[in-house]
Amino acid sequence: MSSATTPKRSSAILRRTWGESVGGEGGLGIISFLLLLPVVLVIGIVAAFGRGLNADVATVVVLAAIIVPYVLAHTVVFAALGTIFRTGTYIYATTGKAPASMDPALLQGAFRKK
Repeated sequence: MSSATTPKRSSAILRRTWGESVGGEGGLGIISFLLLLPVVLVIGIVAAFGRGLNADVATVVVLAAIIVPYVLAHTVVFAALGTIFRTGTYIYATTGKAPASMDPALLQGAFRKK
């Protein structure tokens, strides 16, 4: 395949499958948001009522010791899931076959005939 046809092929795949990609990424985004919502709420509550609760340095350190690793792990996991999803849908879109590590029915459900 020449280098001139590769961008054309890639753009054709993108146009054909953009809705599926957006849907999958949106689903991951919603799950990610829901898992981060408790962190945002805790930070908001501590910020709003911290003075009234006499939140001392120890409380902030303990919360940070819990929240920072949680957010880092969350970021790594969802970045990996997004990459796996994009790679799987790209392989399926270009070859019509699901990668061995992915459920073919899951990928087939992501693509709808227009």
